[in-house]
Amino acid sequence: MAASTDLPDIGLPTPEEAYSAFRSFVSQFDLIELLSQLTLTCLFAQKDFLGEASDERRWARFIEFTAGYLVSLQRPQKPLQTFDGSRIEEFESLVKRYFDSFMGHFLSAQPETQERKSSDDLLRSAQIYSLWVRGDAYPHQFFTYAQELYGQHDTWFTTHLGFTIADAIGIIHSVDEELNRRVNASADDARKTAPIKAEEYLEEAEARQISRKELETRVAIHLHYGAAEALLRFSLDELIDISGREKNVCEAFLRRMSQPFGYHNPAFPDTFTDSAKAPWDYNTIDERPFLEDGGFYWFFTNPMIASVLFHTFYFDLMADKTYRPTFEKSRGDFVERKVRQYMMRIFPNQMVLGNPNYPNGEEFSDVAVLHDGKILIFQCKAKGLTRDARVGADFSKLRSDMQAAIRNAFDQAVRARTYIRSTDRPALSVGGLTLKIDGEMITDIYLINVTMMPLL
Repeated sequence: MAASTDLPDIGLPTPEEAYSAFRSFVSQFDLIELLSQLTLTCLFAQKDFLGEASDERRWARFIEFTAGYLVSLQRPQKPLQTFDGSRIEEFESLVKRYFDSFMGHFLSAQPETQERKSSDDLLRSAQIYSLWVRGDAYPHQFFTYAQELYGQHDTWFTTHLGFTIADAIGIIHSVDEELNRRVNASADDARKTAPIKAEEYLEEAEARQISRKELETRVAIHLHYGAAEALLRFSLDELIDISGREKNVCEAFLRRMSQPFGYHNPAFPDTFTDSAKAPWDYNTIDERPFLEDGGFYWFFTNPMIASVLFHTFYFDLMADKTYRPTFEKSRGDFVERKVRQYMMRIFPNQMVLGNPNYPNGEEFSDVAVLHDGKILIFQCKAKGLTRDARVGADFSKLRSDMQAAIRNAFDQAVRARTYIRSTDRPALSVGGLTLKIDGEMITDIYLINVTMMPLL
């Protein structure tokens, strides 16, 4: 992507102008203080305490981006200003203007030729989708999927990472529960303490014509949100205590899942430097969601942790070339197994066939369902999109990835359908048994490709 210099007059800055303003603003504050205030205010909705946080998903995306940008920097020793609730509206305006500035870029970008229009539209769709959409499933599904997919590799996890996927999930749940407990306890304590603490400022408040109720509200806000940094941090010893895991397991987990300020993945050394690409840059928060500084750890991106947990260990396993074939096979088996499980919730179990073969022994499909004169032919692919394809950075990679994930599988499904239609008595072999089908009774054949992630 390149920033446009000829934007239509729609009241939006260029990405370069908006990014410069955003970076200039956040550079004034302590990075942990800023992230703590944003996370406590926008991702922890407190009932009856300053109202419900609105639009949490949008804020989760803004905080994810901001955290990724800030942890790529060194933490300043002497911040110029204090970041508190009074600055959140200004922050929101700047980060929102930066994200909105790309709409002007998208509107102004025109294909060079008519022949390129379809590819440009597809890339634009991928860019918009990846700009905002986070997570391909519900959080509880990601935790379940992670356990099912990675649990069969516990030996590898323990040997190479020092913990199992069950350990990782348990630690994440423990941290999440502890942070919610702390936040709720702090809010309750602030409410109870505010009337007492307000007595110290009553005379000054009366002189400024501030009511007792408003004064107590201000004191409660100060007590609760003023403790944001301490509320959201924990030490190794605290993690051991709240998770119930052994010290060596917690140490290994934090070693893999945390990062200090200034960390860069070696494969992406120049992230967050280009205003036209920063929202799509590789974000180390997706790799190491815990921030470490001075022996403490912070966790600022709670809503996305389930997705991170499901995806990040893929790269560890794939990097082990000797173990990769075992892992890749398990991924394919995982997708097929989930399809069978879901189909068995809908159709009689005996009508759901796993890995049926042609009479000659070749595979017919990954899963097939025979029901009421209809055949559903499923071809499953564990392969997802590469990063450049997913964020719309390269059309050739997007096309090749889509072909590998869909085209080849679809061709296999078409071959299966052709076979069913080619004879009055098609037969399938399943588990050593031969199933003969009355071709005249087949009214419809549906070809379905299932992938590990939603494709455009």
